Amino acid sequence: MSQEQIKKARTLRRRRVRERQAVVFGLLAALLGAAGLWAVGVYNGAIALPFDNGFTYEEPLVDEVFDTACLPADTKPVGAKKITVNVFNASLKPGIAAGVSGELRNRNITVENTANADIERATTAIVFGPEGIEEAYTLAAHFGAPALILDDTKEDNIIDVLLGQNFSSLLDPADVLLEADEAMNSYPGCKELWEMTDKVEAPVDEDDDSEDVQDDLEDEEEVEEEAA
Repeated sequence: MSQEQIKKARTLRRRRVRERQAVVFGLLAALLGAAGLWAVGVYNGAIALPFDNGFTYEEPLVDEVFDTACLPADTKPVGAKKITVNVFNASLKPGIAAGVSGELRNRNITVENTANADIERATTAIVFGPEGIEEAYTLAAHFGAPALILDDTKEDNIIDVLLGQNFSSLLDPADVLLEADEAMNSYPGCKELWEMTDKVEAPVDEDDDSEDVQDDLEDEEEVEEEAA
């Protein structure tokens, strides 16, 4: 085969390779374009997926909101050894109830039970009965600002701690803002405890003698009627 024939054969082979490449690239471009149009149609809802009714997503967890009870006036913190708690894991994080229980014991707080909660929470909550509000507020200082939930069916002062999904850790003991001889502050926007449950009586104002004054007025009216 002469050099001229070899040159023509190479030229022809290169031309065929380029033609095949053009066909392949053209098909790929067409497939990509079709896939893009299909994706846009699915995104806009114009095209339904054959195996699904649409995109799904997990709704964010939202905790139920409860009124917070106010502390009685001049309530001071309770000693750690006087606090008894049940620690419940109300999150999907494994093992956090056991870890928190150990930390609370290191702070001289008694842990009676550790278990998984029956409900799931986003944030941590402290559940207490009418007799346990001082303990609840004292314990809350170790968690920062957890939800304080009154359960007036609880007849003791044992506190239930519900560790929520957003829980990370207890406050460092140095950051727990409690002073034994200083009254604790109630949560902003709280309601009086006796307004939230009939198991607590409203405080009696010893300086309020309005009833006595009314009785005296009635007695005076009776005396005047008899004299007349």
